Amino acid sequence: MNADAQAAPMAENACWRQIGIYGDGSCPELAQYVHCRNCPVHAQAGRALLDRIPPTGYQEDLAEGMAVEPAALVRGSRTVLLFRVAEEWFAIDTRAIREIVSNRLSHSLPHHPDAAVMGLVNVRGTLEISVSLQRLLGLDALPVDATGELRSRLLVLSRQGETFACPVDDVAGILSIAPENIGAIPMTLARAERQYVEGVIGTEQGPAGLLDAEHLFRELSTRIFR
Repeated sequence: MNADAQAAPMAENACWRQIGIYGDGSCPELAQYVHCRNCPVHAQAGRALLDRIPPTGYQEDLAEGMAVEPAALVRGSRTVLLFRVAEEWFAIDTRAIREIVSNRLSHSLPHHPDAAVMGLVNVRGTLEISVSLQRLLGLDALPVDATGELRSRLLVLSRQGETFACPVDDVAGILSIAPENIGAIPMTLARAERQYVEGVIGTEQGPAGLLDAEHLFRELSTRIFR
């Protein structure tokens, strides 16, 4: 059996197409990994696909395809991660996210003047600065219960060498949005939130504030290193 014949059944019967995000979403591992691309099973399948022997004529076809003028790219869409802080839903550009890990305790920084700075948290052996988006956005904290503990995550945000770890209460997944679907900021939005939000998008969970990642990083840097 050649490489193509082996790869076709694997892709057709893959778990991510049956019970994962491209299927019915019933896989119990989604509670931990959020997206199939974070799951070791998906990673192993990807490695097997990359390691397979290319079919006859593959390199010739590739060279021929690259020589053709590419069609116009579909532009204007962007991908965002949808997450919840306290009772409010927010979204942020996926380019600002380095990874999503399970929540863990932070070690406080004595005498730091900003209440939003929680301290230091260990992420894969590296100490990162932990910041409370709930405090930064001026949101009321929710009572901690067993369900909240299970669904909480730590968003590790990274941009131009700066990294911040932000606890969130829930992660819903990744969305693709178009600029015309970003609504104006409502006047009813609290002042603390308005300065970080560039617009509002509609989701299955309800309206979500689209965070301005660049402004957020600038503000975090100012608060932490002042």
